[in-house]
Amino acid sequence: MSVTGEYETSVSQDATFLGKGAYGIVYEGSWNEKRVAIKRIDKTEFFVSNSSADSTNARQQREEENMKKLDHPNVLKLLHVKIDKNYKYFYLELCEGTIGDYIRGSYTGPMPPPEADSLYQMASGLAYIHSMGLVHRDVKDDNVLIYKSTTEEKTRLKISDFGFSKPTTASGTYSLKSGVKGTRHYFSPELLMLSDEQAKSGILDHQRSNISSDIFALGCLFYSYLTKGKHPFEDSRGFYLIPANVLEGKYNLEGITDPLFQSIVEGMIAAVPVTRLGLDAVQLKLTPRLTH
Repeated sequence: MSVTGEYETSVSQDATFLGKGAYGIVYEGSWNEKRVAIKRIDKTEFFVSNSSADSTNARQQREEENMKKLDHPNVLKLLHVKIDKNYKYFYLELCEGTIGDYIRGSYTGPMPPPEADSLYQMASGLAYIHSMGLVHRDVKDDNVLIYKSTTEEKTRLKISDFGFSKPTTASGTYSLKSGVKGTRHYFSPELLMLSDEQAKSGILDHQRSNISSDIFALGCLFYSYLTKGKHPFEDSRGFYLIPANVLEGKYNLEGITDPLFQSIVEGMIAAVPVTRLGLDAVQLKLTPRLTH
């Protein structure tokens, strides 16, 4: 991965706008004669030193440093970083859309892989992230991208967005000194309890969590992917009760008719972290169903 200007890079004035997030605008551009996604971050937004700006700077730096370490077919690859007077640019693999787009019915690109392959690829990407000593902390539908290379016929899923990721110990634990981060509807019960503690005391200096919270989130994502948008802990009263149902262990997997997929999701969303189905076991269970 290049961090200097040794390759040709460009964002033309008529570049296709792909989206806007909390920390930058994403365009389609080119890098080394390849179509890429370019995330442009306005440096001037962070010149003023305050707690919010410092936090954003740290998040951007963490995302960059963590993505530099990662090289896996099911993890979005950072190809190049460029900095000029006003902006920082992340050059990333160009994808067709997100699993969130697919679930919501707004996706019009090439279809994701078959169901077993899709679940396997998501589990494989997350297992690799964990093997590299990182916890993702924001596994959700909009952070899994659908990718199709110019040299392959098949599509592939890639985990993205490492702004909340953190290093872990050899046993997979990580500090919560910076607080609980991520998307609440994907929080495991232990993260929800810690989040409530954070809301009351504001300090989690001595608290730790572990990578099994990522597995819980991925289990919820599996269910949403297979059911086109449902959540295993939702009920007829609305999505706002998902956290309460997670804490009470009230889930419903009737939206999945395949017994194998149902057993995998149920294992991944177990209430007790140490009893959750590991990602190696998830991949092993899915292997007989793979089409590639």
